[in-house]
Amino acid sequence: MSWEPKPEVVEVMARWLFRKEHPDVLDWEADERAAEPTKPPATAREPDVKSEYEERARQMLIVARMNSGSGG
Repeated sequence: MSWEPKPEVVEVMARWLFRKEHPDVLDWEADERAAEPTKPPATAREPDVKSEYEERARQMLIVARMNSGSGG
């Protein structure tokens, strides 16, 4: 019943957030590969960076929609 932003919009917003917070890094996948070339990007030690930024972006978009008066 609640509104969900389109996945492609979430991805664009997540990339924007990442670039804003990490202007020296071009891409989160490249950063993960450089840090650990022998391990997969998502490991048990911490959630994968892309998922973290996508969740933050999704929440920001939902809040923005609610605040704009066009709620669910």
